[in-house]
Amino acid sequence: MIPFRWFLPAVLLALALSAGCAHLQSLIKPPRVRVVSVTPTGLTPEAVSFVAKLSVTNQIPIRLPLQRLDFTVGVNGRRALEGSLDMVPAVAGSAAQLVEVPFQLAYADLLALVKTAASRDTLQLGFKGRVFIGGEFTLPSVPFSFSLDLPVPRLPTVSWAGVKLLAREKRVTLGLKIKNPNTFPLDLQTLSVEAKLSGVKYSLLGLSEPRRIAAKGSEVIHLQLGDSLQKTAAVFTRLLTGQKLDFQVSGLLESDTAFGRLKMPIHSQGKSR
Repeated sequence: MIPFRWFLPAVLLALALSAGCAHLQSLIKPPRVRVVSVTPTGLTPEAVSFVAKLSVTNQIPIRLPLQRLDFTVGVNGRRALEGSLDMVPAVAGSAAQLVEVPFQLAYADLLALVKTAASRDTLQLGFKGRVFIGGEFTLPSVPFSFSLDLPVPRLPTVSWAGVKLLAREKRVTLGLKIKNPNTFPLDLQTLSVEAKLSGVKYSLLGLSEPRRIAAKGSEVIHLQLGDSLQKTAAVFTRLLTGQKLDFQVSGLLESDTAFGRLKMPIHSQGKSR
């Protein structure tokens, strides 16, 4: 519903458009476009996900259709991605509309773009483009531009840290060393892991609570074998007699990061010392 104070101007604009009145059409202002934010939302070994939010303000009292939004993403001044968003919602008269633009950058491409930078711990992300007006309006496209500095996201490394025998508690724990190469902490949420020790599969109990790994830090996480004592007896025997174990560990690590939720498969294998 158009407010009463805008009713007459809205009617005049509609008549001008339908009649093709060049003078009145020249008085129609294009919308204002402002990038509100560009936020990382997720990280995997394949891609880094982002969402950009733009505010589009309609400066005329009648509905303004938007045709499309074209955008370019740059990393340290080099073009990394081009995209287009169709079906952009129309903006009501004299109102503002929030438009979300999700996009992804290939993780390998991102690292390649920052490899030659002066600082390999930070990057500058640029987001720019144009909003194109649709319908009967003959308005020029409206440019937008935004940039922000971000830390370079790097995947943690997970390595074998041995098997520990807790004879008194009749428990066996498996250690995984997680190294955080980033300038921001990792808040480890989930470790879903299976282990094969000397050819026998074992399930591991997950984290009892989230664990924080400091920036540029590392921590050994001990996970308890979740199988029965009868099944773990073979591991007990090998450990007590000083025998080596062939190991193979695989699973999924999930952590909250400065780039949203990290989801990363893990795999490690070899022979215990």
